[in-house]
Amino acid sequence: MKLKITGMADGFGRLAGIVDWCRGASSAVQTPCCCIYTIGGHVPHLLHDVVRLVELFHWNDVILQIPLSTLIDSWSAVEQFKGGLKRFVGLPDESMLLLTVNDPAQTLRSGYNCATSASVFGRAGRHKLDPQLFGRILHAFQADCFQAISDSDNPIDASKKRLNKSVDRTVFFSRACAEYAKQNNEQLFCTVVGGYDQAERIRCCKQLSSLSVDGYSFEGFHNFGDLSALSVGSVIPILKSCFEHLPTERIRFFPGSLDPKQIWRLTQAGIDLFDTSYVHLITEKQEALVVDDNYPYNAEYQLMRMNDPCYAQDFEPLCKNCSCYTCKNYTRAYVNHVCITKELLGPMLLMM
Repeated sequence: MKLKITGMADGFGRLAGIVDWCRGASSAVQTPCCCIYTIGGHVPHLLHDVVRLVELFHWNDVILQIPLSTLIDSWSAVEQFKGGLKRFVGLPDESMLLLTVNDPAQTLRSGYNCATSASVFGRAGRHKLDPQLFGRILHAFQADCFQAISDSDNPIDASKKRLNKSVDRTVFFSRACAEYAKQNNEQLFCTVVGGYDQAERIRCCKQLSSLSVDGYSFEGFHNFGDLSALSVGSVIPILKSCFEHLPTERIRFFPGSLDPKQIWRLTQAGIDLFDTSYVHLITEKQEALVVDDNYPYNAEYQLMRMNDPCYAQDFEPLCKNCSCYTCKNYTRAYVNHVCITKELLGPMLLMM
């Protein structure tokens, strides 16, 4: 995997292309961009055939994020299947996968990591992941790229001692995962942790910078889930200090359910990759996202609560200047109807 930077300016972020994400990748992924959030390899509420109706979606042009926590209960079945994760969940061979550890749409449970393992929670409960078990899972999944296990449990009020342990554990896990990636010729993202302690962040970066990795995931600024209260202004100075101690030509990934304005500000700071879990969260609230026509030059956006009776007689498309499948084929009144009656089509149309 290579990141080819084509443009960069302080305060405006950078433009780049990711090439050779996996063996079947035929084109470069232009950044900054969002990887597509999935639950167990499926975009929430959408079948693979329905996803193809999305105008800008092509299997070999987008990166699919698969949180391990959404499949951890079934990993032994994937191992017995012996065909890898793509075939297990029905994805084309040319699709590009990023296996992350935590689900960005779910709040991270605090207090369950230890010196030798990190905890991941599936529907069946807690799973303790040490490097050996994680290696077995990776061998079964055959993912194109994976995130190293880490201790990103960094509450905003975490003590210096807690953050110090978090960094030490994360570096230990990252070294073990880097050795696995080297032996199996796989792509690896390491995780930068340390909460809001700039010194711990820099210490983490210095130790991770010596590892042969393809990207860095910046975590520990939040506990995932709803990030509407996240102060991006407090995050950006710490990120910039981290960038000074990491290789420039590595992918910078900031996972989490970020709104368009937060994404734009982090893009200007130099982040390359995000995820789309925010769309899933607002869909669960029966809300539609409408961004300004001049986005990103104007980062304003609107959330339309589609079960509101005010849309019952509104026969305009959700967004007049949008050419997506939902806006081209359905009106606000119809989407309001399927949301109020709780038809399966409601969340499908909002996700698209």
